[in-house]
Amino acid sequence: MKRKPVTAILLAAWLPLVGMAAGQKMALATTGVDAPLVVDWTRRVLERQPERKLLQGYAELARETRDAGANVLGNLGVSLRHENYRLSDSQGLVTWEGGVDLPLKVLRQKQVFSELVARYPELERAHADWLYWQAAGIARSLYDDLLERRTRRDHAREAQRQSQRLFDVVKTQVEAGDASRLDLLLAERNLSQARRRVVEAEGALRQAIEVARLWGIDVDEPALAALATPPVPTRVDAPLQLAEHPHHRWVEQRGAVALARGAIDLWSQRSSTELFVGSRHDALPGGPSDTALLLELRVPLGDNPEYQRARAERDRDRREREAELATTDRELRQRLVEAREALQRWQALLPLARDQYQAARKALALSVQSWKAGEIGLQELLIVQQQENDARLQLGLVRAGLSRRIHAFQQAVGILP
Repeated sequence: MKRKPVTAILLAAWLPLVGMAAGQKMALATTGVDAPLVVDWTRRVLERQPERKLLQGYAELARETRDAGANVLGNLGVSLRHENYRLSDSQGLVTWEGGVDLPLKVLRQKQVFSELVARYPELERAHADWLYWQAAGIARSLYDDLLERRTRRDHAREAQRQSQRLFDVVKTQVEAGDASRLDLLLAERNLSQARRRVVEAEGALRQAIEVARLWGIDVDEPALAALATPPVPTRVDAPLQLAEHPHHRWVEQRGAVALARGAIDLWSQRSSTELFVGSRHDALPGGPSDTALLLELRVPLGDNPEYQRARAERDRDRREREAELATTDRELRQRLVEAREALQRWQALLPLARDQYQAARKALALSVQSWKAGEIGLQELLIVQQQENDARLQLGLVRAGLSRRIHAFQQAVGILP
């Protein structure tokens, strides 16, 4: 079927635009680097982490613990005793006795407390790094959600523009008597479906923007346009450095502080040899008075039962902490294996999705030419157009999915933005 000149002009204008805008956006999507944006978002998320307030208490804990270790007087006891026999005899003996009780275990008190004092700064640094790592995970997740939903919205808008151009062409053909009313209804239905998908995609994107705003992140169109797939890490097969991972260090330092506290509890429950140093003064009315130096040593015959219980609990707590750390390390290794495999899989999917999109574009171009020549109907053309739209969307989603897998890999390795 031969088309009239006006129809040919509209078709010539429509064909080069099919998929071009989305293709240009996809080409630019791989050139951006998300590090500055993720760093800024991580900082904003961290500012709204409730646990961040706990960091302010570690210095106070260290100071109070240090003062407690130096407070030897709290374990000393002063005793004073007075004996007066004049109640029954005016010539009775008067005795004054006083001294200090000193548990000899206080000689190690400062050393016992100093271990806990030294642990608090390490725990504070580990806690701060862990919170920052957690905030980075939230920021990266928000980033990838916005990237995926922006991709869907851009694709839906481009599909709507494509459907609008096709509808305009068909409408012109109908007015020129070169197409049927059925073709116009098909084009109109296709345009209506495209508009519905735009509404759904824009709504999903607005929801993600509102979620980001809860974390203090204001996302506008320039910020959305800046979202791009980050570069793939160069060493995805690098071994996991557990000793440097924020989550490992947080669990490790928490366990160390708990054990240091347990050591203090154990020390406080332990029986101790006690030394009494004092003096005694005896006086008779009108007679001589005597003053004597008193030394008394009290040695326990066995361990305090509470000490035995505390020692057993400390050993059990140590095993629990070791098991918790081992479990954490196993989970970190497992997450890294899963993140590495997913990243490599999505890397392999990208060229396949790109080839499928290029093939779909060529098929659409040939279908448009066949439709112009009257070899196929509008319904067949719409099917091929939908296939091209799906392939274009799939390519964008693969790129967005690759960004998510890159961030998941960085999170698993413990890389801080």
